Amino acid sequence: MDRSGPTVGRSRQAHLIVADCDLRAVDVTCCDLISVPLERVEHLDRVPYRTAGRSVEEVRVRLDAPTEVLAAKAHLHATPEAQV
Repeated sequence: MDRSGPTVGRSRQAHLIVADCDLRAVDVTCCDLISVPLERVEHLDRVPYRTAGRSVEEVRVRLDAPTEVLAAKAHLHATPEAQV
């Protein structure tokens, strides 16, 4: 989901299968696929992975920035310009 998932987000279809025996490689690949910088995922470090078929750049899914944040069961809405 993009925008304000999982509560008010927009469902997106990537039509991809991401699989590996190394779950960290799956997570890193998925972050790359949706353009999430690994610096934003505290427990994740870059690990090598490879693709079959098309490259990550060819299948990358562009997600919209969140417009809502859930904090302590309160929904906070913000415009993209107000985000930090």
